[in-house]
Amino acid sequence: MIVIGLIDDNTRELDDIKASIATGWEKEKPMSDDVDFKQYQLAHTEEFKETLEKELIDDIAHNRIQGLIIDYKLDSMHKVIEGKDIAEYLHSKVPAFPVVVLTNVPERGKEEDLIDPDKVYDKKTFLDLDNSPSAEMVFNIRRNIERYMRKRKNLEDSLSLLLNQFDRESDSDEKIKLLVEISNTEDMLDDYTQTGKSTAEKSFDLSGLKGLVSDLIELEKNL
Repeated sequence: MIVIGLIDDNTRELDDIKASIATGWEKEKPMSDDVDFKQYQLAHTEEFKETLEKELIDDIAHNRIQGLIIDYKLDSMHKVIEGKDIAEYLHSKVPAFPVVVLTNVPERGKEEDLIDPDKVYDKKTFLDLDNSPSAEMVFNIRRNIERYMRKRKNLEDSLSLLLNQFDRESDSDEKIKLLVEISNTEDMLDDYTQTGKSTAEKSFDLSGLKGLVSDLIELEKNL
């Protein structure tokens, strides 16, 4: 099951978004997982923005959502938060996570520095179920989500393997090299989900180790 998060302050549009996704998804259902949705609740409180950001990061970390569709301009929330704020926040924290921005003025959304231009869709076109571009947009969303899920899983599997190797390794030099590999893998995984500190990093201070190990490896090559 693939779950797509939805953020929109218009209930009717939320239903239309679901209908567009479901219609496009059905066309290639035999090739793909089923799709479901999580609607994020909006609130007019001072702490809402921080609460929503934490919920999104937590849902991504625990794989509760695999993509997100946001209304670029949340009309009833403009004094609290806008859709572009959420897109920019996620791009800064997990840039590889699939986020699609729907807007009535796609040209404006594409001008934002932290929003990928190819992930900004014209809302009217997207919600037109009889329009072939709508199905193409859904197809692109599904492909981006599947690519994200595949790459994230590969990195998580690699990290798990490295951590197991680290636990079994007794040689100090090899442990240091593994720590660097672990750190590099976590750096890449951070584009897909917030990893936090690994078990290995909690036990060892990695500060400066990357450069040190690189120098040692280069020295060994020249000996």
